[in-house]
Amino acid sequence: NASFEIPILADDGRESVLLDGWTVGGTGGSTVSIWNPPADKFTGGEGNGTSLGGDGTNILYVGLDGGSGNNATVKQVLKATYQPGTYTFTAAVGTANGFVAAENNRLVIMQGTTWLSWVAIPQAEVPMGSFADKSVTFVVPDDSPYIGSPITIMLFASTTSQQAQVTCFDHIRLDFTAAEVGDFGSVLFESNFTGLTGEDIALLPEWSTGVAMTGTTRTIDANKGKFYGNGGGWYYSSIRADASENAAFNFNPITTTGNRFEHTVVAAESTDPQYAARHRSWIGPQWNAAASAFNVIGERLCCEMRWAPETNEVTIFLRVINSTATTTTTGIAAQTLTTTADLDDGDQIRLALQVRDNGGNDVRIAYKKYSSHHWSDWTNSAWVNPTSSSYDTNAFASDWKTRWSNNTFYYIETTCRNDGSTRYPSTTWIDDVVVMGAPKEEIFHGDANNDGKVDVGDLGILAANYGRDLQAQGVDSSLWWSLGDFNDDGKVDVGDLGILAANYGRGTSGADFNTDYANVFGTTADDASEDAENIDSSLCNSMGLPLIAGLLLAVLILAKLEE
Repeated sequence: NASFEIPILADDGRESVLLDGWTVGGTGGSTVSIWNPPADKFTGGEGNGTSLGGDGTNILYVGLDGGSGNNATVKQVLKATYQPGTYTFTAAVGTANGFVAAENNRLVIMQGTTWLSWVAIPQAEVPMGSFADKSVTFVVPDDSPYIGSPITIMLFASTTSQQAQVTCFDHIRLDFTAAEVGDFGSVLFESNFTGLTGEDIALLPEWSTGVAMTGTTRTIDANKGKFYGNGGGWYYSSIRADASENAAFNFNPITTTGNRFEHTVVAAESTDPQYAARHRSWIGPQWNAAASAFNVIGERLCCEMRWAPETNEVTIFLRVINSTATTTTTGIAAQTLTTTADLDDGDQIRLALQVRDNGGNDVRIAYKKYSSHHWSDWTNSAWVNPTSSSYDTNAFASDWKTRWSNNTFYYIETTCRNDGSTRYPSTTWIDDVVVMGAPKEEIFHGDANNDGKVDVGDLGILAANYGRDLQAQGVDSSLWWSLGDFNDDGKVDVGDLGILAANYGRGTSGADFNTDYANVFGTTADDASEDAENIDSSLCNSMGLPLIAGLLLAVLILAKLEE
């Protein structure tokens, strides 16, 4: 009832009881009614005309009896809830010919009984015999505690005078401009599953199979990704984002822009009344994860969605997960968002997991919903810090950003359920996978310490770890690169030496392999290549013959490349 057109009134008619949609309050004496003003009170108001500056036939009349402290409030609690963005509350304000406007008038944006923002409209600014628009704005940041709570708007008039006063209101509007989700830079990765129906998703160059348990499939279905589980157990399956055929896409969310991982759950169906869709996207420094988000070793961030078809309730979790080789965990639900969606009857949910480097609170989730033929605005969780001690053993180590920099991989997976006696086959369809962010920094092979250059520092790291079988020693695969394993085979050996030698000096000026070799190993590379028999015995004792042989081969490779 934004223009008070309910009920329909005759000219100069009033209704003071049924203020449809509005609640009246205040202190002292006041009269609040819906009024169809006659011609002598507002320009254009004769008959069923529209008062100048107003809207429709009726207006809201707020009359205050004389007396200090008298006030009247007319407010409405909206069905809409606060979301990140800017709200502009506008009302046409005036007073009738022959009346005096209230001393103090306000338009107020509220949450519950809390005044969040308001504009004061003094008596002198209220026109007589017509209306003028007045507005107040309120900005809701994306970490506001008011997100998700109902919006309340209020019209307010008060006086300290002994004189009776009247302020009229009309054409109430609340406009909303959604906050920009953010400038996430370029599209780094995208997939719309264009391919032949029935083919394995892994046949697309942008995807590899992550985990494929018995009874599960991951296929293309009408240019969508289709995940199926036969319900024979808690079976999960996943796909990994690739930069090229069978080569994992190495993202870098550790920038001010960060990375935003989005995709849409287009539909779901299952006989499972509780977990018809149990769907996840997750990221971490696990380049070749052979287990689900809940079972893989190390740190990871997970956006999990559950859908219960009996109620259509959708619950979306941001999980911070950290586990060791001896413990597995579902992590901590650091943030939770809820909505409703009928995923087996046309509704869709678009999910987002966002990571950035902004001082601590650097991870959040978001969703928006497609229903009744249109998309809603994004609903964002608060930003969280994954190193928070409140996450106990799941808290990330303080150096997690160093280890995730240029070393982050993206998986999408689903799970079906078996309660021991009943199978619950389930199918989930997804589409429109997009990862946005700043272009990833160029990675130089041989740059063990990720400082953007291949130099003596990297040569020293490789020398210190030469001969190690990192995989056999149980070293987390996310650390292999930083220990000198540049070809991801779990070992630091002659192959890695060749890679370092071939890239030596990249990203820097003045790096000379021969000079640095002499500083590190006590002899020049040329001397070593010409007369291996003359290698100092102390060097052999300290570094080992395998290292020397590898270095000699690296020098030869470098020489060939320079030719």
